[in-house]
Amino acid sequence: MEAPATVNRATTPDTEVRSRREWMHAWIGLGTLGSIGIAVFGTSIGAIPRPGSYHFWFHVTGGGYTPAHVGFYFAVAFLVAAWVGVGLEARRKLLSVTRCWVILGLWGLPLFLGPPVFSRDIYSYVAQGLLAHHGLNPYHVAPSALGPGPLLDSISRVWRDTASPYGPFFVTVSRAGVTVSGGSLIAQIFVFRAAELIGVAGIMVFLPRLARRLGTDAGLAL
Repeated sequence: MEAPATVNRATTPDTEVRSRREWMHAWIGLGTLGSIGIAVFGTSIGAIPRPGSYHFWFHVTGGGYTPAHVGFYFAVAFLVAAWVGVGLEARRKLLSVTRCWVILGLWGLPLFLGPPVFSRDIYSYVAQGLLAHHGLNPYHVAPSALGPGPLLDSISRVWRDTASPYGPFFVTVSRAGVTVSGGSLIAQIFVFRAAELIGVAGIMVFLPRLARRLGTDAGLAL
């Protein structure tokens, strides 16, 4: 008489699901670490306002310029790897909309609070809003018309003498942002980011509805 087959608990569906969830948590944690690293090391090598004596609202010193670059790009690699990892888990139907909101908070908050990185475009947006705030036409006048100062110094040279290439709604939003935030460059950065987050929130709310209507997994779509 044959002995009853034994169940290999290491390969049961419940065990596999728990293992995949642990991997998901690991990817989320890695991405959070990467996002924090970008914000921290970005205070040394990011697109902070100029001149060099102008610091972001928080500044992490020590380690030197080269170690800051190494740490920054390791953090970027962590975040990219985590994004790919979460995407792979999403293809296994393990990414819910609620978890997407959690990821947005964990990965997005450090980047929201940290300095601009990779691009100085945001200072151009501020300048175009400030031109409109002063009653000038940003389609006819370039940021250089604002005169010397931290804002003009913070704009990439290629855009200092370039009129706005954006539509009137964008200029209106830029003008409102400058009006609300006052003369602080740091405050202006946060106001512009808050406006951008409205668009991100719209994606988070409406994309899952569109995905479900089309018969697609909402977490994977996000």
